[in-house]
Amino acid sequence: MKPAVERVQAAIAARGLERRVIELETTARTSQQAAEALGVEVAQIAKSLVFTVNGAVQHGLAEFLKDPSRYESLPSFFAAKRTLMRSLLAATPLDVLPCGGSYFQLARYERIIGAVRNVSVAALTVYDMCKGID
Repeated sequence: MKPAVERVQAAIAARGLERRVIELETTARTSQQAAEALGVEVAQIAKSLVFTVNGAVQHGLAEFLKDPSRYESLPSFFAAKRTLMRSLLAATPLDVLPCGGSYFQLARYERIIGAVRNVSVAALTVYDMCKGID
């Protein structure tokens, strides 16, 4: 058994699952080829293929979502940030555009073009916006 396959089999066993990794003698680049090599229907193969890029993050997110109090207040939290951002932009020569249902903002910069030849952009990070707001 290849080292990568051994690691997968060990991970399965560590979770107490009674499953066995089947390493094919031939290359199977598609579900159809895998089904043919194993003598099963394609649907049986497709249903068993699960790919994850970042399992630890997925598990953490699933754990986070178990407690609704952790995220139910986010709409009002981000609405306060949005209101703060719009009020800060109102004091600039930018024309803030309506952006209903979005945390992100759009603004026209036509009033500052021509008046200023060298325009520098200041970035206001989410961290900066969050200071002082509970």
